[in-house]
Amino acid sequence: MLFLMGTSSLTLALGQDSNVGGVTEQTRFMSQGEHNAFAITIEGADLKGTASYWENYAKEFKGKTKTDRKTGEVFTDNAKMPDLSANTIDIYARFAEEGQNQVTVFSWFDLGGAYIDSELHPEKSERVRTILTEFARFVAKNQAEVLVELQQKALKDLERDFQKLEKENRQFHKKIDEAKALIAEMESEIQQNLELQAAKGDEMENQNLALDEAKKELSLYK
Repeated sequence: MLFLMGTSSLTLALGQDSNVGGVTEQTRFMSQGEHNAFAITIEGADLKGTASYWENYAKEFKGKTKTDRKTGEVFTDNAKMPDLSANTIDIYARFAEEGQNQVTVFSWFDLGGAYIDSELHPEKSERVRTILTEFARFVAKNQAEVLVELQQKALKDLERDFQKLEKENRQFHKKIDEAKALIAEMESEIQQNLELQAAKGDEMENQNLALDEAKKELSLYK
């Protein structure tokens, strides 16, 4: 499925260091209650596309991912992330539009009774920040691929239109050549017609002389 967001602005935003520092923490409600969440805002994104990209991105966590269609919450059960925990963890994610082409991703990482936060788990928190930043780059990369695909399609459409114009041009030239050949043939026919007219004029003149002689002959008997 293709999602085209504001790819250029998204890519530019990700090229700035400020986007790494853009990962914030806040206590926020989700399906399991109110817990510490990590959030990152992605410029040039839309809600549906970002959620779909997260579902694909979550495959790297090697857990079972499903989406609650009512709340839009994406839940990854028993994710395997050794750099966060020796045991499996549960990951929750929600998405909120913060303005035109701007989506904030809220994520919760449940270690099994405790949700990761920077005060209790400083090292793990840094890893979570990296995960969210990498996700933003994942979105940017996919958007760039979509843009390339769309541009390639647009180029193919233009090439097809150009080939059609070339074909029409060849047809026009063919008709011109056929018309020139017809004109040359008609000019030759006109010349032959003029010659025939001249010959027929001479015959008519001779015939008029013969008629005059015949009339003279007839007048002798009056």
